[in-house]
Amino acid sequence: MSKQQTIKLGAECTIYEVLEKHHQIIEQWKDLGQSFTIDMSSVEEIDNSFVQLLLSCKKTAITNNSDCELINIPDSIKEYIESAYYSDYLFPAVEAVES
Repeated sequence: MSKQQTIKLGAECTIYEVLEKHHQIIEQWKDLGQSFTIDMSSVEEIDNSFVQLLLSCKKTAITNNSDCELINIPDSIKEYIESAYYSDYLFPAVEAVES
């Protein structure tokens, strides 16, 4: 079983921070075969560019036979993701963690 890392994100995850967040995730997730979680408990603001980054992380994990799970997602962030119709792609991992 692979060691699972947790990547904790800061409050703002918008287009202005996406490159920084991308580098943070890549730096902490160097072995693409590893599974990891993204802790979103501190996230207060997102936009579509950040959602696209999450989708990219999920796709990369699947491509590399690993897993990317989102944990501790604030309700306002869940609502944003649902309103953008991305919940089908991102929330199955969330439900597995919470159940």
